[in-house]
Amino acid sequence: MVSKEAEVLLNKFVKQVETTFNNLPKPLKWQSFLIHDLILLTDIPSNVQKASVKHSLNKAKI
Repeated sequence: MVSKEAEVLLNKFVKQVETTFNNLPKPLKWQSFLIHDLILLTDIPSNVQKASVKHSLNKAKI
């Protein structure tokens, strides 16, 4: 059983995120992004992020 607060949170945020990810040119599961890719956006310094985009580097090369 899910609490009312959790259900409100799901409806307010998770469904919007899920819809956005499903409508990407190359669909991606948001849970996969959260686990594997979000850390790259938050833990890597911005100058390294910019260089990786400029040179089309993948996670392994970063």
